[in-house]
Amino acid sequence: MKKIYLNISRTFKCLFFCFFLGSCQEYSIDSQDVAQYEFTIDAKDNYIFTSDAESSSFNISSSSEWSISSNQNWCNVSPTSSSFSSLIENIVISVSENQGWQEREAVITIKVKGFEEDKVINVKQAGKDGFVVTPYSGTISQEGGECEFYIAANKSWNITNISEGLIIEKLNGEGSTNGKLETIKIQVKPNPGITRELYFTVKNDTKAETFSIKQNGIVFALENPGQENIVLKKDEYSSIVKINSNTEWNVINENDWITCSKNSNSELQLTYIPNKLFVQRSGKISLKCDIIDQPLEINVTQPCIYDITEHSSISQNGETGYITVTGNSTSASNPRLNLFKSKPYSFNLADVTIEFEDIKITSDNGALFFNFDGTNGNRVTFKLSKNSSTCAYVARIAKANGGTEQVAKNISVDYKTLKEIEFKNTEDNGKTYFKLYINGEEKISVEETVQWVTDNIQFGMFIQMQNFGEGDSYVIKSVECDNPIFL
Repeated sequence: MKKIYLNISRTFKCLFFCFFLGSCQEYSIDSQDVAQYEFTIDAKDNYIFTSDAESSSFNISSSSEWSISSNQNWCNVSPTSSSFSSLIENIVISVSENQGWQEREAVITIKVKGFEEDKVINVKQAGKDGFVVTPYSGTISQEGGECEFYIAANKSWNITNISEGLIIEKLNGEGSTNGKLETIKIQVKPNPGITRELYFTVKNDTKAETFSIKQNGIVFALENPGQENIVLKKDEYSSIVKINSNTEWNVINENDWITCSKNSNSELQLTYIPNKLFVQRSGKISLKCDIIDQPLEINVTQPCIYDITEHSSISQNGETGYITVTGNSTSASNPRLNLFKSKPYSFNLADVTIEFEDIKITSDNGALFFNFDGTNGNRVTFKLSKNSSTCAYVARIAKANGGTEQVAKNISVDYKTLKEIEFKNTEDNGKTYFKLYINGEEKISVEETVQWVTDNIQFGMFIQMQNFGEGDSYVIKSVECDNPIFL
């Protein structure tokens, strides 16, 4: 540090020296009327900044008042004057971002009371180094099209790493010192796939920056993403699924209980057969378009619609859902046990199929009943008896409803080979027909002279056992009805 002392009281004249162009200067003043002045500064004579907003600082130590000013608005100093609370101040030079292409200069002047010569600091800030790109901000359609972006550069530049799908008319330029804008046109090819972003890189010898262009593509999605997983209610037999798509698609369905109907390119209707199992079941529908590899998948879960009676003779397989009913020493004296809880649902002119895994009837007078008991004496009854090895079938509309009394019609059935019983009700030319099928073969057809009054008659279904003893059992795999009505 270099010190210069001026003693006014000894020499009676003031000598002012220029500020030393070093990193640290100190001034002292002495007179007959004023105490000695001291001023020290560690500022550099020149400061150079990049084009970014930046700052730098230096310290002033002074026993005399001082002030600082800048001749450019983009160059600021703080504080701008001395504080009486401290002899030492930290001075910050701040420059804002230079958005121009030319270098710019500012002058900071420091005035100190008692000194004739000011301290001057020169500030330079570089112009933009490289380029500025104004990219295309819109979205190109799937069919493709033309767009443009703008580039300003103060040196030569080129465009590289261009995505497939872009054709850029100009790949390099020389730039200009005044940052003149150049318009670059881009041709975007049609998009054969889903929405995408296309990229290109602008670079020079000191800088590289990548830009993107968005382009719409094939739209293929569920309008409501929540329908990826449809959980049905007991009495829910259809769903409408909205599809957001601008391409053709088809349905892949391998479920025998789900029917798919494509109402339009934006709507799929799913229709469900009531669950014949005693556990919930799941299915998957896939929607596929030729352009996109990944299909849309819709998972459907359908609950069990049956309410099984809680009884010691009834058990259920947790995996398959099969229902097993076994006899015991007391069941022979208890003539009937309903498998289903009383009227969990009813059947209105419906087809019903009961599928068995196994039947064993060994007790004398042992029998199985399948009853569809309606109102006013309307009923369909099927009885499988062990002793006679025959089944009796009664189907009737009671006389009170205009029908006739029907006697039991017997057929020979080997219960050991019985796997499926099917009841069908149809109407034709003012008559109602009741048909019985055993293992898929029609066995009995009962004709009524009047039609079934469907508005007033609903049937509950009950599977019962009579005189089941030790060793007697049956296992039901499923009960399927095409038109259950929940009560």
